[in-house]
Amino acid sequence: YVDHARRFEEFADEVPPESHLVIETSLRLEDWVEYVADRAELLRRVPAEEVAELAARVSHTPRILIVDDDPQFLDVLESILTEDGFEVSRAGSGREGIERFDADRFDLVVTDKRMPEGSGVDLARHIKAVKPSTPIIMVSAFGAADIGDPRDEGIFKFLRKPVRLPTLMGAVEEALASDETPNPPRDENGT
Repeated sequence: YVDHARRFEEFADEVPPESHLVIETSLRLEDWVEYVADRAELLRRVPAEEVAELAARVSHTPRILIVDDDPQFLDVLESILTEDGFEVSRAGSGREGIERFDADRFDLVVTDKRMPEGSGVDLARHIKAVKPSTPIIMVSAFGAADIGDPRDEGIFKFLRKPVRLPTLMGAVEEALASDETPNPPRDENGT
């Protein structure tokens, strides 16, 4: 941000104040620093064969659907994911999330739990019925107690709001890297 501000500072006088854009996020500077440091350390430790596999996956830009009734959370999450190179679509309700999911192809869905016009659980159940291999990350200020084990609903990860950026991005990367079906079939003994 500082580099961008310095680079464009000379043009600030040429742009009328009503055209200036100020972006505020709820993310603390410490979270951004920790996120960058974690990413750099992770890249240093990756074996060469995994780097080659990652390069092959990069040829396909992952598409992520984010669903939340909080437009500010959607703005921040969309900005972060887009900056990391993902294609992002967004929806503001469970119903709209289902419509977008059915209309396109997504590699991952990040959804809130409680929303108008259909919950995140309703969305997860729909996704598992239509395309069970799609990983789902649920982010909510409310616990998962009322849904039991999130994996039983096909949810890859359940994160509590406020969620720390490194935790969320780690879950996104883990979900996209996973070759497993998020909800493996169980035998008759439940194992």
